[in-house]
Amino acid sequence: FGPSNWGALNSNCNGLYQSPIDLVTNRTLVVRQKRPLRLEGLSMRPWQMDVENEGGSAAFFPEYRASERPRLSGGPFKTDYLFQQFHYHLGSEHTFEGKRYAAEAHFVFFNSLYETF
Repeated sequence: FGPSNWGALNSNCNGLYQSPIDLVTNRTLVVRQKRPLRLEGLSMRPWQMDVENEGGSAAFFPEYRASERPRLSGGPFKTDYLFQQFHYHLGSEHTFEGKRYAAEAHFVFFNSLYETF
């Protein structure tokens, strides 16, 4: 039962914008933003890093002092998003121009309106 059959299990999974997705350059919608998208604090070193074994991959949870946590802001976002963790998939989850790659990384952020992820 792969992604093409998920709709048979639950009608909520029948949408056009389901994951995984194929990123296709000539079908990409360009959206002009009045504010640039900013990613700040990447040069800050975490004071600790927890690593979780997830079977075929690992998740990395850096610990930062509150004022040093990397953040994503601007662009379409009304609030800042704070960096939580990153993990990878061996064998890409998504495709680019129909092609799968050996690995894919996900960088996870959460809305700063909330205390934690």
